[in-house]
Parts: sequence; structure tokens; C-alpha cells
Amino acid sequence: MKKLALPLTLLLAGALLTTPAVTAMNRLPIFLNGEKAPVEGVLIEGTTYVPLRYLSEAMGAKVDYRDGQVFVETGGSTVDGVTLTAEQVKNLPTKRLSEKIAKDKIEYAITGISYSTRGATRYVNLQLMEATGSIDANFGTIPTIAYQLADGKIGIIKDFNLTADKDLNSKSRRTFTLEFESPGQVQYYIYIPSNGDTPIGKWSIY
Repeated sequence: MKKLALPLTLLLAGALLTTPAVTAMNRLPIFLNGEKAPVEGVLIEGTTYVPLRYLSEAMGAKVDYRDGQVFVETGGSTVDGVTLTAEQVKNLPTKRLSEKIAKDKIEYAITGISYSTRGATRYVNLQLMEATGSIDANFGTIPTIAYQLADGKIGIIKDFNLTADKDLNSKSRRTFTLEFESPGQVQYYIYIPSNGDTPIGKWSIY
């Protein structure tokens, strides 16, 4: 997750909008993706100030004030050319375990989840399935699996063990299990097929 520390003056922009010295003459309308926002900016001595929290959260970021600094967390994660943002994950179709999503004649699903503990470390075992019915397919390499925690943090699973049961696999179907260290309280697992860098959906573990 990318974090940006910004000067405290930006956090005060909202307060400036209610300061008596700010008149209607220097209020500025704000347009976000072509639509007028319900908040305004102000122009003071040649510098434009905008309400940071509203704009950041409208674009999928989170804003926090700590120790005299403003931290903007974009909620994004990048690995191997795959980038995910909180807004992108928010707009993905949501599925329950074993529900399928079809793309390019292939059905994808996260079919199950279990947990194990070795020593003090908790591991997740995530079962995946890809199938075409009776049509032979080139499934490509192993897909990328990302996650979103309950607090909104997004990450991508990079270190895992993979197992596959050959009796459950064929030219038109493959299933396998990824085992990895638990990243925390996961709300969704996000499926990114091997033939692209775009997520197709998120699966709730509840």
C-alpha cells in the first residue's frame, strides 16, 4: 500500500472553508471526473486549497492524521505488472465460494478455503478451479491471487506452495490449492487469470 505524507496545511483546507476571511469571491467549484462535487476549494494569495479528505476518499484512498502529518493511503498494490486499487476492487463482481465467473470461455472459481497452523504461524489453503466444460484449453500459467483485508488494505499473494490432484485435472479442467501464510483478516480474495493482468472478481470468505 502506497503511503504519502503531506503537509499539515492540506488537512486544514476544510477548516479554511468556514473561516470568516474566506469570502464567496475566492471559493472555487470542484469537478471530479466531470461531475461537480458537493464541496468547494478556495484560492488564498495565489494558492489553491482543496478538501483533501473528500477528494482522496472519493478516489478510493484513505486519509489519516498522525503526529502532525497527513497520510494518504491509496489502497493500491503492485506486483509483476498487476496493480489493484481500492476503487477497482470495490467495483468487481462479488461471489461466494464455489460460485463461478466466466471469461473468454473459461469458468473461474475459488471453491474452498481451510486453515492450518504450524508453530505460531497460521496458513491459508485456498482451492481454485478453472474449467471449460468439454473444450480443451490452454489455461496458461498459475493465476495471481490478491486479497483485501477488513481494514481495506490490498495485497497480492507472492509466496505460496502449490499442490494439484491429477485425478481432478484434465485438458478442460484444472484445480489446485495454494498454501500461504495468512495475511490477516481477509474480507475478499481477488482472482486475476493467467492470461491477463485484470481481476475478474472477488470471492467472499464469509
